[in-house]
Formats: sequence, C-alpha cells, structure tokens
Amino acid sequence: MRTILIGELQRLKQRMKAHPIRVLLLAALLTGGVVKKVATKPRAYDAQVTLRVSQGTLSDERGSPLPNAALQDYIYSYVLNKKVLEERVIKQHGFFRDVYDDQGLEAALEELREFLNIRAYRNYFLYNRSYESTPRSVHLTIEYTNRDPEFAYKMVSVLADIVVNNESARRVREARFAAENAQHAVARAEELAGEKYERLNQAQYNLIKSRLVGDSEAAARAQVAIDELTEQLPREDLRLRALRREQQQIEFRLRLEESSLAILWEVVSEDRPRVIPPPGPIFLTTLAMVCFCIFVPICAIGFGTFDSRIHDLEDVTRLDMPAVGHVPSFEGDRVGSLKSRIGRAGRGLLSWSSTRRNRRVGGDRVA
Repeated sequence: MRTILIGELQRLKQRMKAHPIRVLLLAALLTGGVVKKVATKPRAYDAQVTLRVSQGTLSDERGSPLPNAALQDYIYSYVLNKKVLEERVIKQHGFFRDVYDDQGLEAALEELREFLNIRAYRNYFLYNRSYESTPRSVHLTIEYTNRDPEFAYKMVSVLADIVVNNESARRVREARFAAENAQHAVARAEELAGEKYERLNQAQYNLIKSRLVGDSEAAARAQVAIDELTEQLPREDLRLRALRREQQQIEFRLRLEESSLAILWEVVSEDRPRVIPPPGPIFLTTLAMVCFCIFVPICAIGFGTFDSRIHDLEDVTRLDMPAVGHVPSFEGDRVGSLKSRIGRAGRGLLSWSSTRRNRRVGGDRVA
C-alpha cells in the first residue's frame, strides 16, 4: 500500500512538467498571501495584575470561605459592578468614553468586559487554620487583553486599585456599622437594667414603708415585685455582660480593619506587556522560502490530479489497459484529430438527417 501511494505521488509530481508556469504562479500567490497575513497580523497584548488577600496575624476571621468560582463572580459582579465601572472607569479615566456616548452604558460595559478575565487560585481560606499555621491567603489575577499594550496595562492597574480600595473601604464601613449597632444594643440593655434596678429600689422602699404603717396588703405586693425583679436582674446582668464582650470584640475588629491588620488586600505583582516588534525582512524572507518550497509540490500534485489528459505510458498502464505503442508528435498532428473528427461527424450526421427528412417531405408533396 505504501509503495502504491508513493508511486502515485511520484506520478503526479511528474505531471507537473506539463504545467510549470501555472504551478509556480499559484505557489507564489499562496506564499505571498501567507507572508502578507503574518506581516500585517494585529497582535493582542495581555496585561496582568496579581492581588493577594491575606489574613492578618491578629485576625480571627470566621464565616464560610468562598470557593474560587464564587470569589471570581463576587469580584466580577459585585465589586466591579455597573455603577463602579461607569463612575470610576468610564467617566473618571475616560476608557470607552466614545462607545458610552454613542451607544450607551450597556454597550460600553460589554466591550469592556469582553476581554476582562478574573481568576482566583491558591485559596487557602478553604482549609482550616490552626493557631500554629501561617495566616491564610488567596491570590487573584486581573487580566485584560488589548491591541494597545499601554491601554491594557492602564486598564488592569485602574481595576486593581478599584478592587483594593473598595474592598478595604467596604470592610471598614461594615465594621463601623457593626460597632454602632453593638453600642446601641449595650446602651439599650443598660437602660433596661437601670430601670429594673430602680423598680427594685422602689419596691424595697414600699415594702419597708408598708411594714411601718402596718399595711400588710401593700407589703405583700411589694414583696412579690421584689421577688420577680430579683429573679430577672441576674439574667439581665448576664445579657449585658455578653453584649459588652461582643461590643469589645467588634470594636477590636474595627481597629484592626482601620489599621489593615485583619484582611489585607494588596497588589503583589504587575505584569506590563512586552511590546513585540513586527517581523523583520529576514524572518519574512525565510518564511517565504519555506512556504514556497511547501506549496510548489502541493500545487503540482493538485494540477496533476485534476489533469485528465494522457502524458506518458504510465497514465495508461496504471488503468490495466494494454499499451501497444504511440505515434510520436509531428507537425500538423492536431489537424484531423479525433476530437475534430467527432465534431465534424456529429455535424455531418445532423445535416444528413435533416436533408433526407426534407427530401422525404418534398417527395410527398410532388406525389
């Protein structure tokens, strides 16, 4: 099978000799197309910024950690939401401002997010932390692709600053809100406990007064009130102490967040895209030579495959047809060729049939 295939390819290559100009022109045309495509191909540059979200040594972060996919979606949809991108990216820095002015916010955001990629990896928050282990962390990469390397680098730098600043400010804002709520809860609990202590003092005063005047009924009511308050006040004290402890923890977390000692968002690396110069003449010349050497046999095989004429003895013997011989080419060998004779024979047959039919009709008329 291999021998047959090699022989067939060799036969097709030999038939190239019948079309040398066509083969060389087509190979040169294909080579020029490849060289032009490579020389004018626009290049896309990837700029990347890596963020690290780490847990501080004094932090006692609790809660369900986010898997990588959920964390990526959180950054993409929540942190870099429509309002933030419109205010901080489009209006403040002017990215895609022409699209925003002509087609609106949705078109500008679609074009912005089309080449934006956010990826999370090394998410050690998914593992339980022991007190002896190092603080947990997760890495995030923000990557943007564009034909302009400076544009891609500025875009990822702006997006990284937005993520770091917004997340740090959000955590401080949430810690302050929790501290204010804890403060209000402690103040309300202290107010309720103070009211009950006042009621207890008043009931004790009424009990003493009732006993002095001999009012047993008033003394009984005062004693019942004292018993109820005496039973309630320990529970109120425990609740107040628990609220105060919680307030201290929340205020401690607030101080950690304000000092960036809890969850720290930081930029650890910035990869500026390296500008690749266009291919030079040496590279293009080498590419043209290689492509031309590849396309010449391919074009030759193609022309040989679709050429149905007989050029040598092998074209007949490969069809299992016996070859008796051949007449060598001579001057005027095209005169009276088989093709022309068949054409003349066809026309003569039609002319003869038409004449005979007319004669038959004419004869009928004479008769």
